Amino acid sequence: MITSLMLYGFYYTSVQIGSELFAFAMLATVLMTVALITLSKLTITGKNRASKSLALPDALREE
Repeated sequence: MITSLMLYGFYYTSVQIGSELFAFAMLATVLMTVALITLSKLTITGKNRASKSLALPDALREE
């Protein structure tokens, strides 16, 4: 659902603005933001394997 909305937004932006490069940059920004938020949540909760190597305090981990 979210992917289809982003693809529609990419199509609509490229048609209306006429600049596919700008629309692609916006799409890439959205995807990287979602990935960063997801990685941050996984790291803080300790569900990411790499989070244990970061030596986060136990108070930040919800196990």
